Order: sequence, then structure tokens, then C-alpha cells
Amino acid sequence: MITLGQIINVDIDIVELYGIIIVYNNLKGVINMKKIILFMFLLVGVLGFSRFIEECEITSVGTYSNGTGYMNCISLSTGQSFNFKGVSRADRASLYVGGVFKIYFEGLGYRSLYLSGYEYLY
Repeated sequence: MITLGQIINVDIDIVELYGIIIVYNNLKGVINMKKIILFMFLLVGVLGFSRFIEECEITSVGTYSNGTGYMNCISLSTGQSFNFKGVSRADRASLYVGGVFKIYFEGLGYRSLYLSGYEYLY
């Protein structure tokens, strides 16, 4: 007679991590917990820190003496001033002083940020 324990590999552990059940094989080491936890942290880091300004009023748009385009704006919710460099000629033509836009960007802090997209609000 064959028992259930002989059919099912007893070396498989089931681990619950934040409501997600992850099945992995301990003996073969196909996926180890360190890699899973690192992947979860990277996934949360990428999805949790997308940067945008909900409402930003454009205060200035122009070109530095070296030819690099720039744009400055002030967040209407916080009052914080943001400085963007490397703004393309087409973007500078669409972003006008006094307009309010939702701004998507990359970079750290509030200065020398890179504009990655925008939406006209009013």
C-alpha cells in the first residue's frame, strides 16, 4: 500500500510572506528566501517611489548659456520650488509660465531633476 507521504515530496516547505504563498524546494535550492525577500524589497522600491508633483505652477522656462534647457515650478500643495534641467525644446514650447501641470520626474532632492513627463491641468 502506498501512503500519501510517499507520493508527495515531504521536502517542500510552504512559507507565507505578506499574504502571498511561496512554495520552494529546500533540497535543490532553486529559490532561496534571501532572493525572494530581496526581490520583494526591489519591487516595493520601484513601485512605491514613483515621483510626481500633483499640481505644479510653472515659474520659468528657458535655456542656460551652455544651451541646456531648464524649467522651474512651484508645487501648489507644498509651496516647494523644483528645478528641472535637460528639458527639450519641444517640452519648453509646451510648458508655459503660469500654467499648472502634473509633473513626472527623476532625480533626488529638488534641484537638477530630469523631466520625464507632464500633463496639462489648467
